[in-house]
Amino acid sequence: LTFKSFPGILTFKSVPGILTFKSVPGILTFKSVPGILTFKSVPGILTFKSVPGILIFKSFPGVLTFKSVSGILTFKNSPGILTFKSFPGILTFKSFPGILTFKSVPG
Repeated sequence: LTFKSFPGILTFKSVPGILTFKSVPGILTFKSVPGILTFKSVPGILTFKSVPGILIFKSFPGVLTFKSVSGILTFKNSPGILTFKSFPGILTFKSFPGILTFKSVPG
């Protein structure tokens, strides 16, 4: 665990892996994340229920909500809102200013 600046609430149930936060002013909630989390700047709210894989955020000012993501998520610059209910696969965003909503995307 590496925190540089985190004014807020952290809740971890099970995170067997590596966590790296540079600046996350808000609320983080992880139930099960067996893998690697890397956040550079996330001013907002993160909610993960089950993410067995790798999450990498460079800059994400907004709200993230994941229920089940078995795969790899990579965001470089995504100012907006992401909502995933079930996504077994790979997401890669270089620049996405807007809103993404997935209910079920197996692929």
